[in-house]
Amino acid sequence: MMRKYGLSADNIIDAQFVNVNGRLLNRQTMGEDLFWAIKGGGGAGFGVILAYKVTLIRVPETVIVFKIGRTIEQNALDIVHQWQDVATNKLPHELGS
Repeated sequence: MMRKYGLSADNIIDAQFVNVNGRLLNRQTMGEDLFWAIKGGGGAGFGVILAYKVTLIRVPETVIVFKIGRTIEQNALDIVHQWQDVATNKLPHELGS
C-alpha cells in the first residue's frame, strides 16, 4: 500500500503544534515550510507535535506482505531491484504502484 498511497507522513493534512516560543500552531498558522519540516523534512527539533490530522485510507480486504531475509552478500540488492521492476512495470497499478 505504501507504493500506492505513500508513507504515513505523506497523508498528514494538518497538525497541532507548540513551537519553541510556546505558541499553539496549526498548518495555516505555522506556514508550509514548518509544516513540511515537522513531517520529517527537517533534521532538527522545532517544538512539540500534539496531534496530527491524517487522510485515512481504506485497507483492502486482502493484503499481501512478505519478508525476505537476505544480506548484501546474499544478493539482497538484486532482489530489491527485481521487485522494483516487477512492482513498477509488471503488476496492475492497484497492486504494485
